[in-house]
Amino acid sequence: MNITLIVTLCHTLAVASPTSTCRQEVIAQSDTIGLLGCGVAAQPIVAEWKAQTIYRDPEWKVASIKCAIGNVAPKGAI
Repeated sequence: MNITLIVTLCHTLAVASPTSTCRQEVIAQSDTIGLLGCGVAAQPIVAEWKAQTIYRDPEWKVASIKCAIGNVAPKGAI
């Protein structure tokens, strides 16, 4: 079973803006880890990923972390 780790990030300026500035990104896909394992490992994986991407700016906040069954495509801007 393939598990996909998905994170939603929002820019803090989005709060003051009438249009949302949030993005959904796929962080990892694995067929060796179950849903429970994904849930346990998700926070450190997201923290490490965020520190190495354009979202490392403190104005980008993690709004949600989700583990989904199957191959899930990122929505991009949401």
